[in-house]
Amino acid sequence: MTIYNEWIDIKGAKNDHLLEVYYEVFPSEPDVGLFGNGKVYFEIVQTNLLTKSGARQIDLTWELADQINEVLYERLH
Repeated sequence: MTIYNEWIDIKGAKNDHLLEVYYEVFPSEPDVGLFGNGKVYFEIVQTNLLTKSGARQIDLTWELADQINEVLYERLH
C-alpha cells in the first residue's frame, strides 16, 4: 500500500483553501469509466486544511471530494 500526498488549491465561494491530501491509487475495473479516466481510481485517506496556525484535518463533503478527484485526474495527464 502506497499513500501519496498532494497540495491542492480549491476555489471556495468566499476564498481559496489550500488542502493537503493523502490518497491511494487503485486500478479501476474496466466497466468503471463514468468518473475519472477509467484506468485508475483514487481513495482519499485524509484531508488537511492549511490555516495560519497550522494544518487541521477536515471531513470531506461529496462536493469537495469531487473537486479533489478532478484535480488529481488532471494531474495524471
